[in-house]
Amino acid sequence: MITDKFNKDFSKGNKKITKIIEDIVTEYFGREKVTEDSLRVLKQDVSKAVENYKKLSQSCNYFIYLEKAPS
Repeated sequence: MITDKFNKDFSKGNKKITKIIEDIVTEYFGREKVTEDSLRVLKQDVSKAVENYKKLSQSCNYFIYLEKAPS
């Protein structure tokens, strides 16, 4: 249920982001008690991880483009 909500908000069908979200949620609930505050923190953690993934994948795509660009 929680992963579905985060996937709807963040993954937009991207399977790699879906996996990141599932891993974060699973690990988080393994160590935290579920409260309103802990869910808020979890959402922040998921949001940061998705943003980091997007930044990393964009910068990788940029470097791949540069390597393939004609001289």
